[in-house]
Amino acid sequence: MTGLLIAVSAAVALALFLATRAGEGLAERVGLPPLRGRAPRQDREFLRERICGGDRSAARARLAAERSRAPEANDAELHRRAIRTWFREQEERGA
Repeated sequence: MTGLLIAVSAAVALALFLATRAGEGLAERVGLPPLRGRAPRQDREFLRERICGGDRSAARARLAAERSRAPEANDAELHRRAIRTWFREQEERGA
C-alpha cells in the first residue's frame, strides 16, 4: 500500500513539474509532447511577443475574445485561433 502511495505521489509531482516552464523545457529536450490542451511554448511566445509586443494584458484580451467566440476550445486551440485571427487582420490591412 505504501508503495502505491509513493508511486501515485511521484506521478502527481512529475505531472505538476511538467506543467511548469522548467518542466516544459525538460520535456521538450527529452522529446515528450506538450501536455494535452496546453498551447505549445512557440504559440504562447508568438502571441505574446510578436503579436502583442510583450504585453501580457493584450495577449489575455486576444485570448478572451477567442474564448467568447469558441467557449469549448482548450488553451492550445485558443492560441492557434488568436494567431490565425492576427494573420487574417494582417492580410486585410495588406501588410
